[in-house]
Amino acid sequence: MLGKRAPVTPEDLVAMLDEAERTSGDEAGAGLRANMVVTIEPGIYFSRPYLESVFLCDPKHARFIDRDVLEGYYAIGGVRIEDDILVTADGYENLTTAPKGAELLEIINRGRSGSSS
Repeated sequence: MLGKRAPVTPEDLVAMLDEAERTSGDEAGAGLRANMVVTIEPGIYFSRPYLESVFLCDPKHARFIDRDVLEGYYAIGGVRIEDDILVTADGYENLTTAPKGAELLEIINRGRSGSSS
């Protein structure tokens, strides 16, 4: 049986892109090394069946959830914004080229207005 998951867990945030880099045994959890590629993938999802059956029915969690506010997010469904990161010897390089933040909102709003400029 699956247990309840926290809304955000560290395991949700980082996943290996290169299956060959996954290790087991003594090497598991050894940390990041140069030339590894990982994806940082924070996300939030508004699944009515899941939220109602797991969180909203449990007073321990439900007391922190404003049901009226939540109702407005069900139609959105959710979002996950990923960054693919190359670990370097002295830091990292973000390999992601997709727009996000203000740049992405500008593109979305341009599309809604029907403008092509």
